[in-house]
Amino acid sequence: MPRVEPERSYASVLIDNGRARRRKGLKVALIFFVVCAVLAGLSTATFFGIRFAQNRRQGVSVAPPEQSQEQKTSCSTPQGTGSCVSSCSNGTFVPGYCTSPLNCCVPGLKITPTSPQNDLYIPPVPQPGSVRCQSPNNGFSGTCVPRSSCTGAIFPRLCPGNTFCCVPETRGAKLNQKYDISYSEFQSFFSGLTGNRSRAFWPYFNEAMNGIMTGNPSQREVCHRFAAFIAQAGHESLGLLYWEEIASGEAYEGNRVLGNTQPGDGVRYKGRGAIQITGRFNYKTCGEQIGYPLEAQPDLVNFPSLGFRTAVWFWNTRRLNLFATGNETDFVSMTRLINGGTKGLDDRLERWNVAKEALGCI
Repeated sequence: MPRVEPERSYASVLIDNGRARRRKGLKVALIFFVVCAVLAGLSTATFFGIRFAQNRRQGVSVAPPEQSQEQKTSCSTPQGTGSCVSSCSNGTFVPGYCTSPLNCCVPGLKITPTSPQNDLYIPPVPQPGSVRCQSPNNGFSGTCVPRSSCTGAIFPRLCPGNTFCCVPETRGAKLNQKYDISYSEFQSFFSGLTGNRSRAFWPYFNEAMNGIMTGNPSQREVCHRFAAFIAQAGHESLGLLYWEEIASGEAYEGNRVLGNTQPGDGVRYKGRGAIQITGRFNYKTCGEQIGYPLEAQPDLVNFPSLGFRTAVWFWNTRRLNLFATGNETDFVSMTRLINGGTKGLDDRLERWNVAKEALGCI
């Protein structure tokens, strides 16, 4: 027989219907909440995704808000990509790629610091060439590379073709000096230097200029010292291109005024560095005063660091600032103290006038 359900009261029917409506309402509310949450999440993700994409296109390195609120401009160098910052504790500076006073810090590049400051710059080691070589007097090991690739010491006539024996630099230059010129200005004065070699020399040049700024000089004195140094060093090294005298040095053999008393001293102590210091006596005296064994290791002056430091020593011991006045007669007198005569005076004067005008010396 078919089962007969007992008759239900009207009240119980109302109660059951109410419960059903509440369950349906809860389901609708839950679905609405989930949809809203999903839409909100997509909107937020899209917003931040656009922000990050825009910043990547603009070359800005964006850190998560909880890590850093600072946005740092990125910089791309031959040694790698970094950020334009004022200090670099986890890598090394590659100058010339950021707006002053910032420098490009490439993480992971190893340096050999010679002072506790973290703004010390040592040029990155160039890509080694396939042919190995050694410096002629002291046997410093290097490889044969193009001139523009070498960021350290160059020793000519030791390599095939248009390559030069290049030994990496290990002594640093301090950045963010009180007195300096921009990289673009440096390039305009020494246009013969190109590529990585040009960028490597710039910090050492600025450090050298601070070395001759003795006696709390006025703004006018600073300008004329820059101009005179640019002109004299530019001529002596052909725009910093030749860090070693082109001639063999045999002409200095037996020159006792230069202290060349031993056979081979002429070649061994030929002109080197920005001012081309020459002779055993100068190498010995300069080395003792700046703290390097230059008499025993004259090849050290081929490095950018010591090529500039020896120039600073020569400049200060000859008191050349007394002749950096902007007066042509004084400039000629300075030339005689450097050269022993007035050889190359026209070129020195031209470089001097160009520098004075570019720097705005008055």
